[in-house]
Amino acid sequence: MPEERPSDAARLYAEGTYAQPLANVARALRPLRAVADAERLSFLRGVPSGARILELGSGDGRFVEGLRRRGFDVHGTDPFPRGGGVGVVSAEAIEAEPGTYDVVIAWHVLEHLDDPEESLRRARRALIAGGRIVVATPNLGSFQARLGGDRWFHQDVPRHTVLFTAVGLEALLRRCGFGSVRICHFGVQQNLLGMWQTIVNRLTREQDVPFRAVKRMGRRSRSDVARAAVGGVVALPVATPSRP
Repeated sequence: MPEERPSDAARLYAEGTYAQPLANVARALRPLRAVADAERLSFLRGVPSGARILELGSGDGRFVEGLRRRGFDVHGTDPFPRGGGVGVVSAEAIEAEPGTYDVVIAWHVLEHLDDPEESLRRARRALIAGGRIVVATPNLGSFQARLGGDRWFHQDVPRHTVLFTAVGLEALLRRCGFGSVRICHFGVQQNLLGMWQTIVNRLTREQDVPFRAVKRMGRRSRSDVARAAVGGVVALPVATPSRP
């Protein structure tokens, strides 16, 4: 049989900042990922054990498994799953009986979609009356985005196809039938690391040099590595106040 080749879309998520890190780097990042997971869990405060949760864009299924260990009834989906018992389906094609889930999580998913409105409408139908959707997405109206311009870490073309301001996202959620909307600006990965990498990007010719280095992606000039190293030290105290 001929060897099955990954699609162009699948290759987009096997490369870049989505590539799997080296094993020793992955181990070093565990504390940071634990903090990021704790922040995500904070949005489930008040959701009782046993609640039915759908996570869109589950990737390796790590967060799905974490929720199951906490007693939730969780179903994860992803167009390009990397294990963890995650179902193969895109967020724009999810099908569920009305009122199936108590919570839907779309954590850095909408920006990857050609039709985020369709995904949100399907999620709304899948929720019980009074259910909750948790959405995270880069903020196009942020200081970080303005500072970075085309060097903004979270712009991430071509993987990100749609970017939102807070006002635009709230309008979309209401148009899709969601009522009370609470917006927060936070995140260790998105705020602190995003700002740090954005500042480094402004100092180097190639983008995302530190991320590419830890994932052995492509060749980097010595000058870019040097700029990234110096820029990383300079950027850290500048990026730290972005956490709140």
